[in-house]
Amino acid sequence: MRIGESVALLCAVLLLFGVPSGAALEDAASANEPMTTEAELLRELERAVEKGGYDEALVMLKEKVAKQPLNIPARFFLATALQSRGDNSACIREVRVGERLKAADDRLLGILWVCLYEDGRKPEALETAAQAVLQFPGSGESHRWYGISLLDENNGPEASLHFQKAITIDPQDATALYLLAQLYRSRGYIVPSFLTYLRFFSVEPEGNRADKARAQLRELLNVNLLIQPEDKSRVEMRLSVGPDGPTDEGDYSKAQQRIAVYAAPNNREPSLNPSKLEKVLHEVLKALPEAESTAKGSFILEITAPFLEAAEVAGFSKGLADLVLMEDKPSPEAIAFLKWSSGYAWNKR
Repeated sequence: MRIGESVALLCAVLLLFGVPSGAALEDAASANEPMTTEAELLRELERAVEKGGYDEALVMLKEKVAKQPLNIPARFFLATALQSRGDNSACIREVRVGERLKAADDRLLGILWVCLYEDGRKPEALETAAQAVLQFPGSGESHRWYGISLLDENNGPEASLHFQKAITIDPQDATALYLLAQLYRSRGYIVPSFLTYLRFFSVEPEGNRADKARAQLRELLNVNLLIQPEDKSRVEMRLSVGPDGPTDEGDYSKAQQRIAVYAAPNNREPSLNPSKLEKVLHEVLKALPEAESTAKGSFILEITAPFLEAAEVAGFSKGLADLVLMEDKPSPEAIAFLKWSSGYAWNKR
């Protein structure tokens, strides 16, 4: 087993869902084998990887679970190790045993979802995510998994709600932000998609996904000239970036028209640049409807827009625009924006 693979195993366990934070079920330990704590498990796992790589670590985890079947972190580490090796069937079996023993938490259900989803068993993955959300409503990852499964069922409205919940629980959930921005875009919600892309870049400004998001944002802001006949002698000409009108999160018609006007090419600024993007954002924020205008509430108006408005008031909108359209290294203004955003106090719905 190569060193790189051994390190990958340890990273998968530590990073896929984060270091577990739940109780280690000390009171459920067997009389012959005291329950190993999470911190002790991590140290043992590190020693096993150093000693014999992946195979040694896997043997250690299997022995630990056999001796301590109610040790949720140990079973989670084992299931994650099996998944990282591509053995989804074994991963699924391990989690199912934990479920039968009533020893499963949101992280264990999460790795079960991953294995089921990767194995093509999407109906079971959907059921697992729904179970996780029901049992662990405070788990942002569970809401994210459920949102992805709902997308496979073509249930965009419900998926949006769970991505929003995931982001509310963990404002740094870049995956949920990215998927929500794409989902808004696919539903024709131009302004919500625009604002969500901007927020995504405050969390993940670099990498392949960020590059894709930049291309998607530019496409979203592509302005067209619409010519519509009013009668036999007159036509209406207007700029447009897509379908407008009320949505289930508010009426963004005015704000969307601001995008069409201010993002349109002109002689001075034929293409999108940071100064133009900053102006577009400023005009959109001014034209947003009141949060109270939607009977059921609006994630965009209650959570996302206040963040962007606060950035503008604090003088960081230029840094945000620089970050969004960054081609190489972040500007000093972009870095200042990132530092500010990392300390922002998020609203809770």
